[in-house]
Amino acid sequence: IAYNKKFSQSGASFEDGLEEVVDIDGWLRGMAYAVLSGAGDNAGANSQHNGMYYAHPDGRVMFLPHDMDFSFSTTRSIFANSQCAKLTADPTRRRIYLGHLLDIITTTYNRRSMQIWTRHLQILDASQPWSSHLNYMDSRSNNVRSQINAQIATVNFSITTGSPLTVGTSSATVSGVGWVNVREIRQQGGGASLPLTWADGDSWRVDLPLIPGVHDYTLEALDFSGGVISTDTITINNTSVIPPASEQTLVI
Repeated sequence: IAYNKKFSQSGASFEDGLEEVVDIDGWLRGMAYAVLSGAGDNAGANSQHNGMYYAHPDGRVMFLPHDMDFSFSTTRSIFANSQCAKLTADPTRRRIYLGHLLDIITTTYNRRSMQIWTRHLQILDASQPWSSHLNYMDSRSNNVRSQINAQIATVNFSITTGSPLTVGTSSATVSGVGWVNVREIRQQGGGASLPLTWADGDSWRVDLPLIPGVHDYTLEALDFSGGVISTDTITINNTSVIPPASEQTLVI
């Protein structure tokens, strides 16, 4: 009920408490799978049926793909579902959705991965046009890639904050750009990902903890599988004398 009420709202009312009602990341991932199929007779294409919704114990709802076996189109819009279009009107959520689409294409929904299965299924049932199915998936994934690029043009990960940078505090705000394939950013050798804010579809900033003195800081861009996409380095002169809290200096 709360989910249906939320999507009946608009503007500030829709945004207020949205993440308490919708598992944003899970919802967009599920929709990405449905949309990539290109099938028309399901919720991913905005048909008013053939969609599944799961409510977590905390009440947040996510979308699950269902019944994707009819009325295929290689050119169907990735925003055909009206709830998806509403969620992704926000630039930050749009880049998450586009990132999920690209990740599934890169890791799974592509000729290299799918032909493993079509070759196997050909042995089990030679009557089916497995080559045609593979060609369809190839065309569909290419079309979705073009739709992603139309939304946010490809850009290489890089730091745009000027280097060297001089600050007098134990942290510095570092900005840069990155495409939808960037899921997280971490300091090389630092382990945990840095708190990350996206100003728009390709502009990011992080608060980077510093140690006193002049040092090079290398940031790693991670994809949806945790792999390193690219790195960039900035030189920062921290003129303060107090090192930031760390596992070596902080006792609770």
